Amino acid sequence: MLTMGKLVGVMTVLLAVLTACAPAEPAAPAGPLVQTVEGITFTVSLSPSQLLSRESATVEIRLSGAEGQPINDGRMVVSMESKGHAMTPNVAAAEPKGNGVYQATLKPAGMTGEHVISADLQWQGRSYRATFGGINVR
Repeated sequence: MLTMGKLVGVMTVLLAVLTACAPAEPAAPAGPLVQTVEGITFTVSLSPSQLLSRESATVEIRLSGAEGQPINDGRMVVSMESKGHAMTPNVAAAEPKGNGVYQATLKPAGMTGEHVISADLQWQGRSYRATFGGINVR
């Protein structure tokens, strides 16, 4: 016969086992995301590093040319979209901050899961796009 004390003990062990077996949350990016497109390097940092559903996040993009020089005179648009939900991407113009840094504020629009951030640059009559996937939103 299972007494109340034994039942509590079994339930405690079962809860510990289930908690240990639960899938881990995908980690936030460990550092900046970097991609080079046709000689232009896009370095993207997110703040906060772990994005939360319905919470605004700052996206900072540092642009540098093939020689490492900062690109200050481009036009930059940043977008975020969910990989698991069909909806219109969140799009924002990035403001130039100097020394090749551009900054935009995005909001994941209430969707959790994997998202993609795209940075579109217009510079010297050409278009460049860097895409960063695997961005987890909780």
